Amino acid sequence: MEAGGAYNPRTVEEVFRDFKGRRAGMIKALTTDVQEFFRLCDPGECCCSFEI
Repeated sequence: MEAGGAYNPRTVEEVFRDFKGRRAGMIKALTTDVQEFFRLCDPGECCCSFEI
């Protein structure tokens, strides 16, 4: 994928390759990089100053 450009897969193989890469990344983040994934997603202590 090119940065900044729209990604338009032309074949089923390109779509599958993209899906497979994204899936592998998520599995890696959730299994081998658990601490790093948690650190990036953890908002820390909430100051509870927000309103809805």
